[in-house]
Amino acid sequence: EAHPVRGAEISAWLRHAARWTTPLHHVEALSPAEALKALREGADPHAGDGEPGAPTPATVAADVLARRGAEGDEDALVARSAAAVVLAASHPWSREVHRLWPRAARKHIVRVLAIGYQLSRRGRPALVDLWVEHIMPHAFDVRDAMFDDDDGAAPAAQERAASILVL
Repeated sequence: EAHPVRGAEISAWLRHAARWTTPLHHVEALSPAEALKALREGADPHAGDGEPGAPTPATVAADVLARRGAEGDEDALVARSAAAVVLAASHPWSREVHRLWPRAARKHIVRVLAIGYQLSRRGRPALVDLWVEHIMPHAFDVRDAMFDDDDGAAPAAQERAASILVL
């Protein structure tokens, strides 16, 4: 016979996890290396079931960090580490989160970053700091980072660019 308290906990968890749609939602079961691998392979930290208020891997990770903040056992430390990786990857682009994003996105970002460095070589060295710290984070968000590996540009960005150019 199941323990009534434990059964209630399991039932509550099953109701909560029923809306999880990706392996990344199960961040407590992932090691930091597994979370990093999934993200770099294109797992979306903002994936949900399409309904308003749906849990995403990022919101699950934030919950794990809040709930397990005081726990000190090894399992809690691993869960917090994987959750920290997922939560960091959900933020706009920065030097710190660059390594967490998919390969095609990182390749494209390096190309755009090179534009900032090229502009700074034209007598404005401070421009690169402005470019990296203020322009790049506004230009790239992981939700827009599902890039096509062939040319490195997000389809939505290609459409926006094409709409203002005469091709």
